[in-house]
Amino acid sequence: AMEGKMVAGMGMKIGVALSQDGITFGRVEGDDPSGAIMFPYDASDSNMKWIAEMKDDMDGSPVVIEEELYCAWPDVVVNSEEERKKSRDNTGFFMYYSTMVKDTKEKAIAVSVSEDGFCRFKQGVVRGPMVMKVWNMGGVRSAVVRNEVFLDGEWRDSEGWTIFYEGVSKADELQDHYCEEY
Repeated sequence: AMEGKMVAGMGMKIGVALSQDGITFGRVEGDDPSGAIMFPYDASDSNMKWIAEMKDDMDGSPVVIEEELYCAWPDVVVNSEEERKKSRDNTGFFMYYSTMVKDTKEKAIAVSVSEDGFCRFKQGVVRGPMVMKVWNMGGVRSAVVRNEVFLDGEWRDSEGWTIFYEGVSKADELQDHYCEEY
């Protein structure tokens, strides 16, 4: 019954704006024709052919990116200089965002990486409906933070990250919250 119909919110894209004072913001134009810096991957779009051809920097294997219906609710995490030195790809910024996989219509959390915070490369789904089947019907959102430890009276960076995420059923009958370290 829904075939071919437009659904509000599908096609959402992520943009970026900068400010010198935290009050007035100016938009930064991204690679998408709309100006967005992150947009849903559509294999039939000739402008996105490069996404299907992406290779892993370390071993040259293909980076598999599923087609998406939207990209929304971003959470950007800055990778410290110390972590960047240990990192295999020198990534400075991770952006986690909510999406819906086109083939299965399942909600998921995906990630992109960036060296400068603006030019982003999709890395695929990091949390999906395999964790909680009700995500197929409702929403999913996340927040990611660097792990810290309290030593000698002050907080210090620690290895790893923690992702807080939730899945909500279509009827809002069930709402589960999760926390995982990786």
